[in-house]
Amino acid sequence: MKSAICVIAVMVAVQRRPLDDVRRELQAAYDRASAASIAARTLTDFEAIHEWLDTPDCRFKEFGQPFRTWSEMRRYAELGLHTPIISFASTIQTIEMRGDAAVATTLVRGVARIIDQEGRFGRKGAAHDVETTATVRDTWVKSDHWRRKEHEKIAANAVTKVDGKPVHP
Repeated sequence: MKSAICVIAVMVAVQRRPLDDVRRELQAAYDRASAASIAARTLTDFEAIHEWLDTPDCRFKEFGQPFRTWSEMRRYAELGLHTPIISFASTIQTIEMRGDAAVATTLVRGVARIIDQEGRFGRKGAAHDVETTATVRDTWVKSDHWRRKEHEKIAANAVTKVDGKPVHP
């Protein structure tokens, strides 16, 4: 009985190792994409990120919206250039294999400097560092490296901090 438990434990550990490797590789891709997004200053920079991060036919879905192609999403990337990103990180919460594809559910957290034109966070026209979070589900496939095939925001952006202080809904 004891040897059967040991065999099962070894089998689980052997099966777990490849998933841990996939998690590590995907987290490295997220980290690289986050750093590149912070450094991006032009639409060409975002095009370069898309080229190594995503498959050519990658689909993108904002929360509550239909799937779109990169050519449809480019204008949103360009609009984002007007808001300076201070920090950006994606942290894998769960990961599972579906055949040759990996599906990662990820918490995305970003801080951007905004000018509060409406006075939503204090005095109208004041600058604030606003942290937002969202939950995404990404489907990845591996060719020469892991590439994102589908990016779906499954929870809307939520403001979680303003000027480093938690926001309570």
